[in-house]
Amino acid sequence: MEPRVANLEKFAEDCRKDLRSIDVRLARVETLVDGIVRNMATKAGLADVNGAVDGISRNMATKADLADVNGVVDGIARNMATKADLADVNGVVDGIARNMATKADIAEVKGIVSQTETRILKWFIGTAFALTGLAFATAKLLA
Repeated sequence: MEPRVANLEKFAEDCRKDLRSIDVRLARVETLVDGIVRNMATKAGLADVNGAVDGISRNMATKADLADVNGVVDGIARNMATKADLADVNGVVDGIARNMATKADIAEVKGIVSQTETRILKWFIGTAFALTGLAFATAKLLA
């Protein structure tokens, strides 16, 4: 019987080693499960998240809203100027700018107008003296 008892004792020792190994693995699993449980959401937490999602979804645009916005944007885009239109406008503005007077041109015109005004005043004064003389001569002749 001794060999049977020895075999039983060896079997018991192997079982103890296996149970210790199982205990160590179980402890690791329990630690992992505790970590998972700490990070899990509760029903109250899920209800809060659902409430927040409902609040967000109420403010989100629907497909119909986006279609309306697309329609408005398309309308704006139809009325916007193209690069070709802007080039045409730039050409017109350049043509206008070439024909506009500069400060020097305006000063030159002011000088010419001033000279012309002076000449006209001299002619008016000269003509007034001549007509006055003619009037006195006519009055003397008739008197």
